[in-house]
Parts: sequence; structure tokens; C-alpha cells
Amino acid sequence: MTHAPFPIYNVDAKPAVIAFSNVGPAIDGHNYDRAIDFCSVAIQEIQRSLLVTALDHRAFALGMKGQFDAAVQDAMKVTTLEPTLATGYYRLSSLYIMQGKQIRAIEAYEHGLRCVSQSDPVYPLLLYGKQEAARQNLKRVDFVANLPSELANSILTEIPKPSIAACLSVSRIWRDRLLKCRRAWCSMTITDKDLQFAGFLSHFAIHVEDLTLNITSQQVWYRYVRSMRQGSFKRLNSLHLTKGTTTCIDSGTIIPMKAALYHMGTTLTRLTLHFGTTLIKVTLSDVLSGLKNLKTLVYSTTTVFADIVGTFPLSAPHHALMDMDLKAESIAGEDITPFLQECPELCRLVLNGCNGNVLDVVDTSCPKLQILGYNSGSKIPGLDPSTGLWKFQATSLRHGEPLAILSFIRRNMNTLRSVYLKVSSRGLEDLGNNAFHDLTLQNLERLTFWGEHTGIIQSLLIRSLSSCTTLSHLTVVKSHNLPSLIEPLLALPRLVYLNLSHITAAAGGGGCLLRLFNAYATDSTSGQPFESIRLRYCDAVTDEVLDALSNITTLKEITLEYLQNVSSRGIDAFFQKLGNTTDIDLIRMGSITDRQLFVLSNVKGLERIRLESLSNVSDHGVLAMVEKAPLLHSLILIGRLSISPQAIARVKWLLKDRPNKIVTRLGNL
Repeated sequence: MTHAPFPIYNVDAKPAVIAFSNVGPAIDGHNYDRAIDFCSVAIQEIQRSLLVTALDHRAFALGMKGQFDAAVQDAMKVTTLEPTLATGYYRLSSLYIMQGKQIRAIEAYEHGLRCVSQSDPVYPLLLYGKQEAARQNLKRVDFVANLPSELANSILTEIPKPSIAACLSVSRIWRDRLLKCRRAWCSMTITDKDLQFAGFLSHFAIHVEDLTLNITSQQVWYRYVRSMRQGSFKRLNSLHLTKGTTTCIDSGTIIPMKAALYHMGTTLTRLTLHFGTTLIKVTLSDVLSGLKNLKTLVYSTTTVFADIVGTFPLSAPHHALMDMDLKAESIAGEDITPFLQECPELCRLVLNGCNGNVLDVVDTSCPKLQILGYNSGSKIPGLDPSTGLWKFQATSLRHGEPLAILSFIRRNMNTLRSVYLKVSSRGLEDLGNNAFHDLTLQNLERLTFWGEHTGIIQSLLIRSLSSCTTLSHLTVVKSHNLPSLIEPLLALPRLVYLNLSHITAAAGGGGCLLRLFNAYATDSTSGQPFESIRLRYCDAVTDEVLDALSNITTLKEITLEYLQNVSSRGIDAFFQKLGNTTDIDLIRMGSITDRQLFVLSNVKGLERIRLESLSNVSDHGVLAMVEKAPLLHSLILIGRLSISPQAIARVKWLLKDRPNKIVTRLGNL
């Protein structure tokens, strides 16, 4: 069979079928020698007609996708299966040429010329290919070898990680230069696709400062552990082991792993460990014992905390650890106490999986704590130079825990500047109206809370702000009594940011919102300016409320999402009165059509617009808005919008000369 140097997109199975069709009659006639001969011919034809052709096609496709290792393996299989056919040698040589490996291509051509008959139709291509590869090899310029080391290193540093392995195989000079280039190996993420790097561990480990291992190969895992234990990672300051990687820890590697932590103890300052259901784990006492300079620890497991805490007390307290995220099942106060007592310098602590009595332990064991996350699934910010506990974030729906949470807030109320609460009122119903009467959050700057049907949490928090003069950011979700929330705000200094979300008509509040916005508009020059508002799923927001809001001249950022009681006419009037607004997000607003976008374009300072799931907006409205808004440089389109690709292209052209232009098109447009 003749194989073309390029894919032929079909296979010829007839020779195999014809040969095999004779097997049955031969066996029926007890002519077994003939049956064996026909089967052998069929096997040979299947190999040549089907398997070799499929491998050749796959090698070509893999090469076109840049997956050269897999492509070369397929081409080599072809040469092994059919060593007298030119197809495999030609494909292999072509793949080497695509990678710039002229010498290897010449070697493959020469091998083919020795094994293939001159009568093979592809033989002339092998001959010509060898001559052309030799010619190109003479003209080749090795920029890595010829450039000064500093300039070559700058180029090597920019090479994407998937290409680094290929560069290592180009030549000895490239390999030596790359392995000595510290910046190329500074930050490494190793997956199962990068197993070839394990062969060069002894060369590049000394350069690595940030290492993430996301592998499942036991053999590769052991090689990295061995290098760590031998002290090869001399500069490593951050190590991240994913859940897949930790499944490789077994009875044979747990001791070397602990030894590895000890050998990295002077340099490693950040460690992230994610454990699944594996029975063998590195305990918290192992971590603190081995890593004396560890500052940040992220540790998660699906098992109970008591199984991973280890043995305490240590020989001496760990004075370096300042920042910790810990997630486990059933973190109880009695279990975590000895651990926290060994970490007196903790400033940021995030705990997920806690029982209520943990808060009392934290209060007594962490004197320098600044940020506490308690069963909170939301992102907790990093440290800043503060004294005392300034941020507390808690999520809990368990009975009895809200009481412990509120008690914890009261004990730290003098230093708290940011509070985030998503808790139920279960267990608080019988406290009475005077419960927590002494809770005063005088220094609070940011408050986020979820309301609940009893209104107890909202009442306690709002009452605690009666003498607060520092509150600037307020987010409330699902308030069941909007007037009791808004009326006290009239007595406080003006907010900078207000976010009201998922508030039904049953909560009332349209009138109090009018009073609040009218008050903010009347005296907008004194105190802090009201700059940002988000109104999401709020039935209390009407045309009249929006009209009052539009009179606040300091507003810079506005988000309107699914406001059912706002009409297109109300949106028109609102946009017409805006003067200094720079950012607007419009989401699921059925009252917004092309006309409203045209009116919006008259806002002089408008710089950024997000349109999401606006079913009544078309190309005409978007293009008219972009053409007329001179300062607009960021347009974000998300969800179901009737915007054509042609309109997107036109928008990009209109924004091409504006700074920081962004056009995003996500979802089903």
C-alpha cells in the first residue's frame, strides 16, 4: 500500500476483508494451513491498511496542534510496524523540522533511505527532504548560543512553561543556558502533563521559589519529595500541594515528607496543603515543628480536626506564623486550644468547620488577632498594619451559634472596623429587647449582614451603630423591615457605599428611601461623599425613588438589577439627571431599551458600562451609546443580549483609540 506524505483522509479495508473472507471456507474444508495463511495476510493488511494509516493521520494532527511528543511517538510506531515503508520516516522527519530540529530530521531521513526500497513512491521525498534539511541546518542561527547571557536569559524567561521542556531538548547549549536561568524556574506549577521536568530536578530545583504540585503519579511525587529532603530546593519559600498530590502520600513517603519539611524549614514561609480522604496526613504539629519560619499556612481536609492536629505542646512556641486558613470537620474548642496556644503571633485566622465554643478559645489564645473568619465561605482579605481584631466574618445557621458570635463581637467591639454576618436568629428568640444593650460598634467602617424573618440580628446591629460616626460601607441582603434599617441611617453621617439586595415588597421602605436620598441630595458638600449604590431585586425602588437618587451629584458608581417597579419612563428621567457618574451596571432590567441607552450616552463622565441580560436592547442602541459617549472606554456585555458579532466588531473599532478599552462578550448573546 502507498502512503502519501500528507493525510489521505481514507483507508482501504478491502484487502483485509477479502483475505479474511477465505478463512471460513478453508476451516470448513479442514485446510488449516491455508486458513493460517489467509489470517496472516488479513493481519498484515489490517496493520498496514488501517493501523499504520490511522497512526500517520494522528501524528499529523498532533503535530499541527503542537503536541510534538505524542506525534513523534505515533510516527515512531509507524516505522516499527512497517520499517520498509517511507511513510513513518517522512512523518517523523517532518515533525522534527516543525520543531527546528534539523539534525534529528536528517537522521530520520537517513534511516528511512537505508530501509526503504527506491521503488517506494515516497522515496524521492525522503531524498529531497534530507538535502533540504541539510541546507537549512547550514543556515541555522542559534540566537541562544550567540546572544549575551543576560539578553538570552531575558528571552528564555518569557518562554511559556509547556515549551520549556521542548527547549531543553533542542541542544546541549540550550539546555545548559535554560537550566542556569534562575528567572525561568522561579515559579513552577507541575501537573501530570509536565512529568518530563522530573528528569531535570537536580538542575532547576535550586532556582525555584514558588512551587505548586498538582500530580497523581506516585513515582514523580517521590522524586520531588526526595529532592526536597536532600535540600535541593534551597530558595523555596512557597509550596502548594493539591488534593490530587496529597493522595500520593503513603506509608513509604510520609517520613521522607516530614524530613523534607525540616530541610526547607529556613526558607519556606508559605505552605498550602489540601487533603482529601487519604488516611495518612502531615499533621499540624509536623508542620510547625519542621517549618520554624512559616508565616502563612493554608490547610484543608475532609476529616475531623482531631485527626490532623498532631501532638502538642511543641518544644517552643511558633513565633513566625501570622496568617492561617484552616478547614476541617468538627473543629472543637478543646481540640484547637493546644494548637492556637503554640501560635501567639497569629494576626489573621480563617476557620471553617467550627463548633460554637471555638470563639471563646480564639478570644483567649490569640491576643494579636486582627482578622477572623468563622465558618465563612466568602473570601477574607489579607493583613494590613493594624492593632487589635479589626475584621470579623462569620456564617452560621446552627442553633446556639449566633449567641456565641454576637458575644464574640461584643468582646471585640472597640477594635472592629469590618463585620460580615450571615447567621440565623435561632437561639436568640428568648433574649428579650434589652439583649446586648451594651453592644456599641463605634469604630465600624464596613458592615455586611443577611436579614432573617425575626429581624433580631438587624435590630441588634443597627442599634449598635447609634453612636457610630465612621460607618462608610453598608450591605444588607434580605431585610424584612426596610424602614427600621433606613430610618436610623438618617441620624448617622452620610454613607459612601450602600448595597440593598433581595428586599421584597413586604419589607416596605419606599418612603424611607425617598427621605434618605433626599437628605443625601440636600447637603452633598459636607462630610464624606455618597459615591456608590447597588440596588438589586428591591421592590421598594420605584420611579420616584430613582428620581430622588438622581439628585445626588456625588454618585460615581450605580448598579441596577431586576427592579420590577421601575418603568422605562422612570429610567429615562433618572439617566437624564445624572451628571458625574462614571460606572453603571444594568442587569436584568426589562424596562431598559435602546432609547434608554441613547439617553445614558448623554452622561458626560461615563467611562464604564456593564450590560447583562437586557432582552430589549439591540445593536442600534449599543452602537448609538458608544458613538455618543466620548469618555467611554470599557464596555462589558454578559448574558442574553441581542447583539450581533458585526456590532461587537464596530464597537471595538469605535473604542480602538480610547485608553484602556475593554470589550467583553460572555454568555449567550
